[in-house]
Amino acid sequence: MNPLLLGGAFVAAVVSYVMLKDEKKDCFDADMSPEELAMAKSLLRPETGGEQLDKLIKRTRHMRVAAKIAKTKYPKLSACLNERAAELEAVIRKTAGDVKKKKAAPPPKAAPKKPAVQKGAVPSPTPAAPGATMGDTTPGLGTFGLPAKHGPAREDKILALVAEGRLRPFKWKAVDCSREGIKCTVWVLDDALALGDAEKFVRFNVQHDTADKIGVALGGHYLPTTRIMDLAWQQADVVLRPHPRPITSTTEGMYRHSLSVERERKGRTGLVRPVGKAWVTSNLIQRKPPKAPSRPLKDRAVNFGWHSAKASGKSPAGLPVIQSMSTWHSVPHVDYSQVVYLVNKTAEVNGKKMPLAELLQHPELSKAVSDEGPLWRTRHPRVPETPGGPLALA
Repeated sequence: MNPLLLGGAFVAAVVSYVMLKDEKKDCFDADMSPEELAMAKSLLRPETGGEQLDKLIKRTRHMRVAAKIAKTKYPKLSACLNERAAELEAVIRKTAGDVKKKKAAPPPKAAPKKPAVQKGAVPSPTPAAPGATMGDTTPGLGTFGLPAKHGPAREDKILALVAEGRLRPFKWKAVDCSREGIKCTVWVLDDALALGDAEKFVRFNVQHDTADKIGVALGGHYLPTTRIMDLAWQQADVVLRPHPRPITSTTEGMYRHSLSVERERKGRTGLVRPVGKAWVTSNLIQRKPPKAPSRPLKDRAVNFGWHSAKASGKSPAGLPVIQSMSTWHSVPHVDYSQVVYLVNKTAEVNGKKMPLAELLQHPELSKAVSDEGPLWRTRHPRVPETPGGPLALA
């Protein structure tokens, strides 16, 4: 192929990749080499609006071509392009399905006229639908007083609400992790953690270390490994599809994603997966990304998940996921898809109770819950390793 054409596709793909102006910092950051960073920044432009389906498909194809071209010389840029292409492909499939349903659906009936409100009268509030999330009926999405954008203030507010017990009731569900003669059971949350109550709630987004602090505050529980995530998906009672959206870290995006998940769940209960991506406990956090400046250990993060039979990414065990295990994002990163999954601090191994922390670091038994061997740490580097009482919220 003509090198000029390849170069043109590469430039077009990098420009296409940036979907929202205030999110460009999430991928073009310190993980890149100075050369990659300079190239990326010189090509950034804000997205000016929505796109037709055919244009979105073309942009995604450009990303895949560019990622292949960049793989050798610009590995981090290539990985980022592939990650975003996978998310866009999920958006394309959803959009195409919605268009098909819309064409097949009968024309909508005219809405009945609302009765006029007499002068001085106070209109009655619209009743919430059963199982509705906060975003359904709350103007401004401000029920919990969360700031509109992600940042330290929102992280602290969510931690404070968790400490106050402002969580939707959750249940622990058994997941069989038996392997190579080791009989093992762990208990995971039935769904992601959510602020609210049984009737009105929202699955919330926090950064990696905050998710770990929440586990400690709730009694010393842990973030999952990729193996536990894989098994929870395989053993789920309710299997949902991923609900990708344009990348955003706003509180409104958090509510809208949670509402999309809830519309598909339709009140079904049991072990529900997936409802988003996870921050995971992994040895990957200690490794320096190749050909890129190393972040301080405390600023690294590992995300993973969004299992889907049609996804092109793979878990360490080979299961299909939109988000392969990655250290691309740093600790401040949050987006609408990063929810909080926890694993109970106590496991059962060969018929006996065992602290999960010991199991995760055991030279032989850890293979039941980890595809990486014994774990170097069981907590994020910003969170004390020794289990204890609730952490200070600051």
